[in-house]
Amino acid sequence: GPHSSVPSPQVRPVLLQAGRAPRGIRASANFADVIFAAGKAVSEKKKHRSMLDAELVAAGRDPAEVGILF
Repeated sequence: GPHSSVPSPQVRPVLLQAGRAPRGIRASANFADVIFAAGKAVSEKKKHRSMLDAELVAAGRDPAEVGILF
């Protein structure tokens, strides 16, 4: 039957992807809304985010629309 709740802003399930390796980052850039990532040092986190941003732009997506959770 019909669902009684209002759809989310994206009107579809939120897609999450985990991956720190370059292959995982490339995959994330194509479909993920949020990325899980690991990194202890701030420099590692900045490097991961910049790699993700570059892949997102290459995939034609806006990096500001994709979140990352460390």
